[in-house]
Amino acid sequence: MTNLVRQKFGIEISGKKILRLMKENALLSTVRRKRFTPEEYNRMRKNREEVPENLLKRNFFALESNKKYVSDLTYLYGKECVKYLSLIEDLYNEEIVAWKISEHPDEELCENTLEFLAAERNPEGAVFHTDQGSTYLSPKFKEKIKALGMKQSCSARGVCWDNAAMESARMPLQQVRKVKVQEQTDSHR
Repeated sequence: MTNLVRQKFGIEISGKKILRLMKENALLSTVRRKRFTPEEYNRMRKNREEVPENLLKRNFFALESNKKYVSDLTYLYGKECVKYLSLIEDLYNEEIVAWKISEHPDEELCENTLEFLAAERNPEGAVFHTDQGSTYLSPKFKEKIKALGMKQSCSARGVCWDNAAMESARMPLQQVRKVKVQEQTDSHR
């Protein structure tokens, strides 16, 4: 900045004086700190590039149990907190076969739900279909899927119809949530 002032106006001035004048005139900008390190941004970009193929292709029918699963996360409002619910549905009979609740929508919640599924059923060889949420694309989660002998499948980005079976399974929860929110807004009027 001192070089610019010297070149443009021919005035010799110190950096501290420029800083003081800018503060007095509210001309200081704030530089936003990056949320992640460059390594983390590269890792996230790599995860996005390695998205599993959509194996379901909107074929939400299964002729036998334990062959096709869909999963998703949703949130549940409490009086003083929000909880996150991870669900896994078997497409054979549209039954919710595994679920877990947590305070954080992270890969640990999804992994715990998978472990619950593996403890109850034999998912080896099954297709496990989700959206492209970061929890499902994390290397740790992908390894868990492989360790269980499952084939991971992901919806196209931003296309909710590719995971429509899971969206419709969550519909009753969403209706309850809407009623609760409506009751809260009506009581505040």
